[in-house]
Amino acid sequence: MLEEIIKLIFAPTAIIAAFVYIFQKLFEKNLSKDIVKYKNQLDTEFESTKSRLENELKIQLFQYQTKFSLFHQKQASLTAELYKKLVIASKSITSLVNKYQPANQNNLNKKKKETSELWIDLSSFFDENRIYFDESICEKIDSIIEVTSNAFNEFDFAHTFSMQSSDSYKPDETGLWLKAANELKEKLPPLKKDLENFLRNILKA
Repeated sequence: MLEEIIKLIFAPTAIIAAFVYIFQKLFEKNLSKDIVKYKNQLDTEFESTKSRLENELKIQLFQYQTKFSLFHQKQASLTAELYKKLVIASKSITSLVNKYQPANQNNLNKKKKETSELWIDLSSFFDENRIYFDESICEKIDSIIEVTSNAFNEFDFAHTFSMQSSDSYKPDETGLWLKAANELKEKLPPLKKDLENFLRNILKA
């Protein structure tokens, strides 16, 4: 009798335990499936996001490289043009302030006008495109323009003072003509040489 009572008492408990066990296993199985499914979903989203970001980075890199290439080409073209103008203008002012002018170049008023126009053109070109040049280049060009401008002004004053009614040479009573020639001879070549070396180093980089 006692055994039967015990069986009656524990039978429902065993059944409940069995249900709990079965339910737990089903839950674990479903949870495992959900975890695998969620992991696969995360992997898919990760690969998709990774691929999208890689494509965006490639596009941005291409755009940057293209922009940089175009900028570099523009910079190189402007540098070449600036140097060309500088060489022409430098030759012109060196010839202008020279005390020993060739016989076929004795029209100082004409030469002075041409030289002035060349340096105005150079300065304007430089100012308009200054943003494309390295700051070191700008400083060197500024120094060259300052030296040549001072030399031109000294020559202009001396020429106007001592040759008011003639294009032929007369003694330079102010001494500024000779001063302009000497300063230009002393200061311009090293400034140009420094600029040329700097530009060569940029082109090699």
